[in-house]
Amino acid sequence: MKGNLQKDPVFRIDNQLTRRARSARYLGISLDKRQNFREHVEQASGKATATMQQIASLAQRQYKVPLTNVRIYMNTVLAPIVGHAASAWVHRLNENIKMRERVNRTQRGILIRLTGAFRTTSLEALAVATGILPLHLELRKRAAMYWVKKQDYEKVQRVLTVPAQSKQEVKVAILNQWQQLWSTSTKRRRLHQLLSNIEQRLELNHLVPNQGLIHFLTGHRPYPTHLHRINQRESDRCDCGVEGTPEHMLFDCRTMEDQTHDMREALRGVTIEEALRNPQLFPILKNLATQVSQSQYNLFRGQ
Repeated sequence: MKGNLQKDPVFRIDNQLTRRARSARYLGISLDKRQNFREHVEQASGKATATMQQIASLAQRQYKVPLTNVRIYMNTVLAPIVGHAASAWVHRLNENIKMRERVNRTQRGILIRLTGAFRTTSLEALAVATGILPLHLELRKRAAMYWVKKQDYEKVQRVLTVPAQSKQEVKVAILNQWQQLWSTSTKRRRLHQLLSNIEQRLELNHLVPNQGLIHFLTGHRPYPTHLHRINQRESDRCDCGVEGTPEHMLFDCRTMEDQTHDMREALRGVTIEEALRNPQLFPILKNLATQVSQSQYNLFRGQ
């Protein structure tokens, strides 16, 4: 596919007018006149969203599916649909920001629904919290793996923007790009303070967050400080008069003492980072975050 198409040709066959279509499908790929695969990405993302929403609708309304299942859905349903024939077009994501944003927006919407994260949570934070690779990087990895298998290293570099000649080198390159993305992101620096190193986060196999812990790690809902920031609460103070930060609500708030006393005692003197990295303490932090999140959500809803 070289060159640009000129003015649309018009054909008449038996006095019936025929015009050139805006796009055509070939082997499951939509080819548009600009040859940038943007229409293909749009159609594939829409199809993936519809399919994933059907899966999400099967989950419980109040709480969603286990994170293990979410990861499976991402890898076996979402990525294959959006990434169909990605080896032929994924390099376009490197140069077209809007296409990359469209792909990631698809993943973000599904992750929010499946995990129960609040709708203002960014994909950057969700990806690190769940340990799930951002979709544009997942597609890039799959395409690079394909070209490594074909031993076409020039196309591997076109996809990754860096050279690689083995599957391990591809994984390292993708991990480095995820780390760079996370380190330079201006969004959700709260979570970055807790989990700044992507490789170390992925090594924490026990760190499988649920809805309450995702709320705590991201700082999004149902805490007074966040509700005040998005104009859903007049004050950022909790009922005991102190600023209602996630840390205060979990570890210090007097109104939560009866429900959280034993868990607070088990975590006394332990930093959040230490609790996240400790397989024995992590379940306690997880249960504590769940208890506080549900209690604050009920208060917010007036229950």
